[in-house]
Amino acid sequence: MTKNVGFLTKGSKTDQNPRMWSSLAAVLGVVALVAVAAEARTIGEGVMDLQSLVDTLGDEILAHPGLRPTNQEVPTGVHELEEEVEEDALNEVDDEPPHPVKLHNWASHIHSLGQISGVAINPNDEPVIFHRGNVEWGPGTFNENFQLVDRTPIPNVTVCTLDPETGEAKNSWGSNMFYVPHGLTVDLAGNTYVTDAGLHQVMRFPPNADKPDLVLGEAFVPGSDDKHFCQPTSVAVSEATGTFFVADGYCNSRILKYNRDGKLLKIIKGEWNVAHSLALFEEEDVLCVSDRENAKIDCMKAGLRWPIEGPVDRDETGVAVITYTGVGRTFAIAAKGTALLSVSGSPMARGITIDTASQTPRVLDSWGDNGDLRSPHDIAISLTGDAIYVAETGTGGVGNNIRKFEVIRSPSFF
Repeated sequence: MTKNVGFLTKGSKTDQNPRMWSSLAAVLGVVALVAVAAEARTIGEGVMDLQSLVDTLGDEILAHPGLRPTNQEVPTGVHELEEEVEEDALNEVDDEPPHPVKLHNWASHIHSLGQISGVAINPNDEPVIFHRGNVEWGPGTFNENFQLVDRTPIPNVTVCTLDPETGEAKNSWGSNMFYVPHGLTVDLAGNTYVTDAGLHQVMRFPPNADKPDLVLGEAFVPGSDDKHFCQPTSVAVSEATGTFFVADGYCNSRILKYNRDGKLLKIIKGEWNVAHSLALFEEEDVLCVSDRENAKIDCMKAGLRWPIEGPVDRDETGVAVITYTGVGRTFAIAAKGTALLSVSGSPMARGITIDTASQTPRVLDSWGDNGDLRSPHDIAISLTGDAIYVAETGTGGVGNNIRKFEVIRSPSFF
């Protein structure tokens, strides 16, 4: 029997034998393919290539310094993790890694949902979803200039808070407000950030409010200057400073950084082909972006400590840290502890967990395959780390789902 646990319940194990996870495969009698080819480099110095990702048992999320600078060199070249079995493998069963397992029939009674483009976690540790109601984003949704063709607001409520135990809707709002919903983020203060690709706008709603206290961008007007977006996709918020980042998005290859009042601080440009999702490692001061069509994840300095810590001319916002390639067509990413979780739609629909702390590039786990995921679009991790929620966007009214995965570990862990 397994127990539901979080990603970081066991604490630091920096002196752990790095071959422990392959030993677990032998103990559990499972064939663990551990030959994960990895080319690694920092952006500008190298790329971490997790090629030929395979289904692995993985390892626990280690409490290492993560993406923080260290005196060790970032690995370069190809790193092959070969399966090896330790003689004392039977003594290592307590290190079985946490693994997301889908809860079948959770929220299955929710009907009449449109394409679920976003999912986030509110301060009560409840999942909140953002869906498109009667609108489906298709080839005719925008014209050749990225302008929305049908400017009729969605009549359905589009933002729904769900019960984490049952999946039942607790409250909803957002009717006749949005056009092509995309990204959703809720900070620990309860502010809700949304991106609407049809409006080309980003909005922030205070707790329990259905009127925004901040609107960025001009309604229905795409652009690439500092006052416009072009189909923005995602928002990441610093809980410590209120600084937030906007991925912009489908038509623009850039990320915009704002202070809590909505003042533009910096524009980060990159060679991204659909910057689709953002994840912030706040302690490490690192921001990651999923470059969907280039099938990679770029991580860079977030610059949250500037100018408090250091000279004003040393803003490191946007300075490259590392890139993960070979991760599939990544639609969404999320950060928890030292783990970077990603969901991709091709070459197969699934989720992976990447160990950002390891000096040797590795995928800790692969999950959600075998039909558990079909068209993932966004991901969120519960505050306690014991649950993962994945939003799916279907077509023709089919496949619009919100999935819940419980993170479990064998009782021998405790």
